[in-house]
Amino acid sequence: MPKTPPGLMKLLKKKNITRKDIDKYNCRAFDTYNETALVKCHFCNRSFLEERMKGHFKICKKEKPFNKLEERKVSGSNHNIYENAMD
Repeated sequence: MPKTPPGLMKLLKKKNITRKDIDKYNCRAFDTYNETALVKCHFCNRSFLEERMKGHFKICKKEKPFNKLEERKVSGSNHNIYENAMD
């Protein structure tokens, strides 16, 4: 059974919880997760679960850090897939 996230019970006991309170709690929880569960790649600064780093290092090198947007360019085109996403 998972543990209750720190501070959740304090938030839930508050009389008038606002959307701002929830957003603040969620941001802190997200930051805590990123700081404790994820490992940052020292080449591209992206974060991964530790067991995923070995696979990431196959494509991300000191000489050529992985560039997510650059690597996702549509074949044969100068446009990347995000340029037309809102059309």
